[in-house]
Amino acid sequence: MYSNLSTWHSLIAIFAIMVVIFLALFIVAAYVVSALALQRLFRRAGLPTPGAAWVPFWNLWLLFELGGQHGAWSLLTLSGSLSLIPYIGDFLSFVGSVAYVVVLVFVVINLNKATGRNSTGWHVFGALLNTIWIWVIGFGANTHPFIPQARSGPFFPGSPMPRVAAYPPPGYLQGYPQQPYGYPADPQQYVPPQQPTYPPAPQSPYPPRPTYAAPPTSPIPPGSPTPPAPPSPPAPPAPPTTPPTDPEPPATPPTQPPTTP
Repeated sequence: MYSNLSTWHSLIAIFAIMVVIFLALFIVAAYVVSALALQRLFRRAGLPTPGAAWVPFWNLWLLFELGGQHGAWSLLTLSGSLSLIPYIGDFLSFVGSVAYVVVLVFVVINLNKATGRNSTGWHVFGALLNTIWIWVIGFGANTHPFIPQARSGPFFPGSPMPRVAAYPPPGYLQGYPQQPYGYPADPQQYVPPQQPTYPPAPQSPYPPRPTYAAPPTSPIPPGSPTPPAPPSPPAPPAPPTTPPTDPEPPATPPTQPPTTP
């Protein structure tokens, strides 16, 4: 019986070790994937140090700043340790956890606006599944550039002015000047990009093809002269339209006969 108990204890210990190893590997894999996603997001936003995504707490500090909040609010992730304080530790830990969730929701909303995902569905998705949301916006196929000016709030109290990217992200906004870090864009200083110049088209190494000319047409020979038309006969006189009238008699008869010679 003692041997059976020891066997069960050994099996339980082996199972517990396997579970711990699996959880450790899962946590490490999730951290690596999240760091890669944050690195792509930082590079896309134009941060000069995208490799900071691999440093704990610093990556969260920069993520909160990209979301328009103060980076110090990311330290609320350590609010669980406040429960070690006697008497009021649990209350402080609860208040810190609630404040962290509120600031994180504000970060999600502003980052969704800056990456062209300003919809209620994306906000709810980022608030409920924060880790998977980071993977999606980091590795997503969305080609929308990171626009810092689109982060219109909400902002937690004490948050600074939203930071503007210092360097243009690779492949985005080529030809447009970028504002220095920490200053909003000034539309009066906008300089339109120069039109690209193209080299002249290369000439063909072959001689020009001769143009086709139509053969000259032969002149039309003159035809035989046509004889003049015969003169038309004169027209007959028109018949009288009224018969001739008789001579009128004298008005008065002569009184004397004519004399004979």
